Amino acid sequence: MNKIPTIFRLLLILCCIPTTVIAQELIELQPHARELLLTGFTRPVVKMTLTAEVNGKCREMRVDVGDVVPGDEVVSTIDDTFVRLDLEKNSIERRKTMRQLELEEKNLSRYTSLIQENSTAQAIYDEALQNTQILELTLQGLRAEKDRLEELLTRHTLTAPEGWRVIERFIEPGEYIRQGDPILELGNFNTLIVPFMLTYEELELLRNMENITLFFPDVQRSLNAEIFRVSPYFDSQKKKIRVELKTLETLIDQNSLNRAGLRAQLRIRGKIENTAFQIPFSALINRYEARWVVTEDGTRHKVILLGKSESGDQAIISGSTLRPGKRVLILPINEQ
Repeated sequence: MNKIPTIFRLLLILCCIPTTVIAQELIELQPHARELLLTGFTRPVVKMTLTAEVNGKCREMRVDVGDVVPGDEVVSTIDDTFVRLDLEKNSIERRKTMRQLELEEKNLSRYTSLIQENSTAQAIYDEALQNTQILELTLQGLRAEKDRLEELLTRHTLTAPEGWRVIERFIEPGEYIRQGDPILELGNFNTLIVPFMLTYEELELLRNMENITLFFPDVQRSLNAEIFRVSPYFDSQKKKIRVELKTLETLIDQNSLNRAGLRAQLRIRGKIENTAFQIPFSALINRYEARWVVTEDGTRHKVILLGKSESGDQAIISGSTLRPGKRVLILPINEQ
């Protein structure tokens, strides 16, 4: 019969022990800053479709989907047999005309001397002058035709910026290509952009950030970024503005990153709220469907649980009697 009162006496003694004795660790209340976590997906900073400028049969295709444009920048060639034949013909015509011009210039020089001595007719001199001028114009036309053919020849070789990647390939070797047909779709993945939809308030918070960082959870990497484009248009359905961020670091030889479709997380720190605080869950006491915290002087303060941090180990609370700078106890499990 004496054991029961003894147990009660022990319980009363334990309940009377100040909380400050049981818990040793203290944490200072800091105003909570709401943090936004936004997710977007990577895209190349520039995309372009390479099209054929001439008609002809595809002679070779040097790249395939996913390949990087090589150092010589040549990705495909179109059969140029007829252009080369025209260039050879032009070369023969130019040599022929130059020889004729040399002969006519000698005749003109002779007739010029004779006309000065009144030893030949004016009509003969005029004819020699005209023949010389016609041959000069013919030679100029052949040289212009040579330049045109050489330019046309270069258009049978398709080049692309070095280091870009092939997104899609539309032509196979041996296929006939018409002018304007798409050949390859390419993208510059050495620099990435990530689009987000933000409210005007979120955009202003982003602009005020000193350092913008994008975290890629799929590859566990972080990259510095900057605001690249801000659309002046307002999406009436989402009630937000399209904002594109661009990575500041080049991603050459970073095969895990230089591609589209990677998740990119952006954290935007919101305004500081002096009436809300973030504390460990171990500092909360749950009693009678209410929550409390204990300050270092042993006083209990009733709080409202607003939510929890993204990691899940921090509670976001609000209390009318709490102020920034106050220190609360982190309690043992049996006291919570």
